Amino acid sequence: MHWKTWQGWQKPGVFQWYEQACRYVWEKPDHQKSHISTRIIPAVHGEFGNVHMYPAAGQPQILVSPLMSLYWFFDAKVVIERSLILDAVRDAASVGEAFVIYNLFVRRLKLRPRRDLPY
Repeated sequence: MHWKTWQGWQKPGVFQWYEQACRYVWEKPDHQKSHISTRIIPAVHGEFGNVHMYPAAGQPQILVSPLMSLYWFFDAKVVIERSLILDAVRDAASVGEAFVIYNLFVRRLKLRPRRDLPY
């Protein structure tokens, strides 16, 4: 992945606003914490592995992945610029036609074999 793809979270305020909004809600009485956002925030801060923002008894072991910040904070324009499939599907007349083109396109790619996550 190109380094510019993940710069979305570095834009002034984007991640900071997200984190502040999450913490504001979570620290109010009777508000549950998001099991997704409590993993994204540590990932952006560089914390990985079995990391719990709000430790509590009986929590399961988790895997905060370094990729989590990429999944949630990215520059969509850069992703579009680097898209391998966009030119192929640009002139598709329908969603169905785009899927057919996509499937033919993907078959020609040399993809790495899939591997399970370590948990």
